[in-house]
Amino acid sequence: STLLRFLVSLPSLVLGALHQSLLLILTVPWCVAMILISLFLTGLRVVLYLLHMALVMGVVAVLTLMLHKKSDCDAVKQNEIKTTFHQMTLEDFARNANMRLSHKGAHG
Repeated sequence: STLLRFLVSLPSLVLGALHQSLLLILTVPWCVAMILISLFLTGLRVVLYLLHMALVMGVVAVLTLMLHKKSDCDAVKQNEIKTTFHQMTLEDFARNANMRLSHKGAHG
């Protein structure tokens, strides 16, 4: 009867003694899973940050190129306006000079 009780209680004694060890053994996969999930989320955060930075840099580059292109077009337009103004000024000067010469010729 004592031997029978010992044999019946032996599994509970073994499980009681190994209880903490079994919990530790079961926590190892959980810890590994948590570490892997943490690494994955960190990598995802880094990738999203780099993607965001690339998008911002791309937009800045496009806007800068468009601004330079616009300023080049504006410079060409300003040069055309200046050229037209100078041509008109020269034509007015020549016309005024011709009028003076014709006035002098008529009065002189």
